[in-house]
Amino acid sequence: MKLLILFSNLHEAKLLLDWLKKGEAFDSEIKYLFQQTSELHYSFRQADIDIDLVITGNTMMDVAFQLGRILTVKKYHLVLQLGLCSTYDESLQVGDLVSVINDKPGDVGIFKENYFSNAYESNIYKIEDYPHNRSGFINLTTAYFNVFLEVKKVASITVNAQNVCSDSLTSRKKDFNIHVETSNGLGCAYACLYQKQPFYQLRTVCFVIPANQRENEKAITSLTEKVIDLIIKIS
Repeated sequence: MKLLILFSNLHEAKLLLDWLKKGEAFDSEIKYLFQQTSELHYSFRQADIDIDLVITGNTMMDVAFQLGRILTVKKYHLVLQLGLCSTYDESLQVGDLVSVINDKPGDVGIFKENYFSNAYESNIYKIEDYPHNRSGFINLTTAYFNVFLEVKKVASITVNAQNVCSDSLTSRKKDFNIHVETSNGLGCAYACLYQKQPFYQLRTVCFVIPANQRENEKAITSLTEKVIDLIIKIS
């Protein structure tokens, strides 16, 4: 099996990297992917899985560019985008693992006086256009589904700027009908849907917005433990 793992930054990836480096084989550079190598690309052999781990950068543009570049030269059985998220859903707690199956552009659009016209109302995006799936950026991946079946499925928005103003949060939750938000998830979803690449976007909650509770380190530890369990199950 060939598995690609994406992280936004080394801080979020460190615990999983430490675990992978203790495995069967480790190569600090992926020479067969790019002419110019970087310490931000790693290659591992874990049991029966060939794992490439890539640090993409934090923004949606970073993720879309790096992933698009990779998928033009190499295909994978599965891509996992791993990271943190904020939640509007009070039933979710810090450290909970979720699988984003529907991602939406949260702050792409046009401001008209006191009204924000979103990407679809502004005709920036059309739900009929490729790579939309079932009228949205919906992930229908079922690869190794028995392993991922227990992970809670959520809808998300991808935003360039987090806004914790109560009026803005109420509006976002109402307008988009979502559970969580991220800063770059749609970059992965768009590239994978475009390339017909099976993927899962897995996140742990680091910020419960209604309660104003943030615990990044707890969320990273929880993410690492749960992803290691998933990797062991599919290997």
